[in-house]
Amino acid sequence: MDTTVTVTKAATKSGNCILSSTSPSPSSSSFYANNNNTNNSSNNEEEEDSMIHHHQHEHQQSQTSSTSIMPMPYSFCILWSPLHPITAFFPFIGHMGISDSKGHSHDFQGPYYVGTDHSYPLPRMAFGYPTRYLRIQIDVDVDGISDNRVATSSEQQQQQSHRWDDSIGEANEIYKQRMHNICCDNCHSHVAKALNIMEYKGRHDWDMIKLCFLLFFQGSFVPSNTSGGGSAGGGNISSYISSILLQFGPFLVILLLIILLSTKILS
Repeated sequence: MDTTVTVTKAATKSGNCILSSTSPSPSSSSFYANNNNTNNSSNNEEEEDSMIHHHQHEHQQSQTSSTSIMPMPYSFCILWSPLHPITAFFPFIGHMGISDSKGHSHDFQGPYYVGTDHSYPLPRMAFGYPTRYLRIQIDVDVDGISDNRVATSSEQQQQQSHRWDDSIGEANEIYKQRMHNICCDNCHSHVAKALNIMEYKGRHDWDMIKLCFLLFFQGSFVPSNTSGGGSAGGGNISSYISSILLQFGPFLVILLLIILLSTKILS
C-alpha cells in the first residue's frame, strides 16, 4: 500500500506517540476505484447468472409438470376388441381391457393372468388391437365426482391420475388370484372391479352387463391407421371402416345368409 504512516515523538517526557497518516496517493485512489468497479461488475454477473439459472429451473419444472399429466392417445380408456366367433353372432360381446395414465393396456386374459402391453400409440390386448374405446374424463367422473366440475390445478390432475393407476393396479392383483370364467368372472369383471375401486361416476355397482352395453352404445371406433402411428379421434369416416367391419361384418354376413336361406326355403 502507498499510505505513509509517520510516527512522531511529540514529547519526550510524556512518552506519548502520535500517529499521523498522510492522504493516499492518486495512484492508490484509482486502484481502489478500479477494484470496486471490478467487484461490482462481477457481483452483477453472478446475480444475472443466478437469475438465469433460476428461470431455467422454473421453466424445466413447469415443462416436467405439464408433460407428466399430459395424456397419451389412449390413456384413461376402456378398451374393446372383437372376440370371434362369439362376436360374429353377438356383436355386443367382445374382449375388454382398461388403459392406465401412460396408455398401457391391462386385460384379464386367462386364469391367474392379467396381461399388460406398452405398444404405442395403441396397446394390444389378448385378441389383437382394440377396435373401440371409451375415454374416461378423470377430472369429472372419478373419485365420486359426477357433475361438470373440473380439476383446477396440475396437482389435482396428478392425484386423480395416481388414483386411476392405483385402482387398476389393485384390480390386477385381485384378478391374478382368480380363475377365468367366460360367463361369470371374465375380462369385463376385471374392468368393472377397477371402476368400482375408483368410484367411477360415484358408483360401486359396475358389472359385465353394464359395461357391455356402455361400450356398445357409447364407445368410439378406433381409426384404422392408429396402430401405424395415428391418434385417438383422428381420421375421417373411411378410416373407421375396418373397425366397424371387424365388429359387425361377420354378423351381417351370417344375417344375410340366414335371410337368403329362409327365403329359398319359403319359396
